[in-house]
Amino acid sequence: MGCNQALTGSSGTIQSPNFPSNYGNRADCAWTITSPPNTRITLTFSSFSLEYGSSRCPYDYVRVREQSSQGSIILGKKCGTSLPLPVSSTFNVMYIEFRSDYSVTRQGFQAQWSTQQVCGQALTGNSGTIRSPNHPNNYDDNALCAWTITADPGTKVSFTFSDLNLQNSRGCSSDALEIRDGLSRNGALLARLCGSSLPPSITASGNTALVMFKSDASVNYRGFELKWEERQEVEIINLVVVVVVVVVVVVVVVLVVVVVVVVVVVVVVVVEVVIVIIIKIV
Repeated sequence: MGCNQALTGSSGTIQSPNFPSNYGNRADCAWTITSPPNTRITLTFSSFSLEYGSSRCPYDYVRVREQSSQGSIILGKKCGTSLPLPVSSTFNVMYIEFRSDYSVTRQGFQAQWSTQQVCGQALTGNSGTIRSPNHPNNYDDNALCAWTITADPGTKVSFTFSDLNLQNSRGCSSDALEIRDGLSRNGALLARLCGSSLPPSITASGNTALVMFKSDASVNYRGFELKWEERQEVEIINLVVVVVVVVVVVVVVVLVVVVVVVVVVVVVVVVEVVIVIIIKIV
């Protein structure tokens, strides 16, 4: 099996050079896995034994990553002898790298990759609606969905829910809807939702957001429906600033007018008093 390959399909196996014998020094391997559209890739390790240096894996390591519009996202970097947990991509392309240094070698690794059907799509524009599969009927078991949203530059993406009915669990560990800032699943978590309580409006920090939905293999509910739209935050802020400036100018003008009137009244009174005094003297 080659050390550098572009793999396609719905399943397969990758392994370090010479596996199950020890890999060599200065190994430099890369695999690109591309699965069918609307699928995601899960990499499951069946054997794992690499030189361990620290949790940062400075010597020999396997690194799994994916690509988003915001750059390369590391899904995991592993070394040592503990079998890593399965690693899953958000979309249908995964990159695996294996590196060894100039000294200690071990047996290496073997891993199987498989695919799962996902729903979702890349959304653009200034508004839209997202629904769980089959909504308003119940969603399916083991659903996996991902929607990326890209609105116009200079705006912020805002979400408003009209329906939410998911299996409720502690920490939303069973069925869950996540909204994240940006287009990466490593983006800041804006909301993780389950149950049936409608949340308040949710707004991203910019013009991109990622919506992900997953269900387990047990109870199914109606799901969710939400509307997304872009908000012209910059224009709103500018309008507020203009209003504040106008109010301040009006207040200042009123104060100046009042002061002028008071001064005029005082001058008139003083002049009248002076005139009266002069008349009496004369």
